Amino acid sequence: MRKAYPINSNPKGGCHLRSRSILFLAAGVVLAVVVVTTVSVRAGKTKNTARVAQGGNAKQDPPGTIDGAANPAAIPDRVAYELLFRSIAPRPGAADIEQRGSHGLAKKTGLEDTKVDALRTVADEFKQRVSVLDLQAKQLKDRYWPNPSPLVMAQLTGLQKQREAIIAELVASLPRHLGSDGAAKLTQHLNDQVKRRVKIVPSPPLASGQHH
Repeated sequence: MRKAYPINSNPKGGCHLRSRSILFLAAGVVLAVVVVTTVSVRAGKTKNTARVAQGGNAKQDPPGTIDGAANPAAIPDRVAYELLFRSIAPRPGAADIEQRGSHGLAKKTGLEDTKVDALRTVADEFKQRVSVLDLQAKQLKDRYWPNPSPLVMAQLTGLQKQREAIIAELVASLPRHLGSDGAAKLTQHLNDQVKRRVKIVPSPPLASGQHH
């Protein structure tokens, strides 16, 4: 599992502006110019937490941590794209300040205004499509965690694969929306900026008697 949360925040409760983290799929919020998003992916039996850096890290990272600041290429593209999409697509009915903040984050990609608008359209589509999967995963997590059965884990894995397929589809559509130069510029922004602010750290295993 990977979650994104600010360093020094509570990984169980997530950001203080959000009620609870959502396992395997989650909703993101924009906090000033810092992306705060839960990103959940399953890699075999290894469970990891992806963190978006906010200020310095006061604690030593555990063994096995992937630090995007040192090795951005090790951060999966799908993680970086999801963080970007969630950060620039404000919540429905969001206040003006959040609308302006998400637009400002989109502008930081270096794209011209018309392409920024096109990128935000793609991000809005992402959020609309994955919100259904997010809700299903949250319902499973709220009902069965912390002792999910293999069947529940299989359902979560299926939802995760659907979400990854949506990300792949939308990323493949970016050259059509942004042009080849715009898509290349966005990729460069992800590698230079977004991935360098992400850490993937191993999270504690489930307790004895609980299913992986």
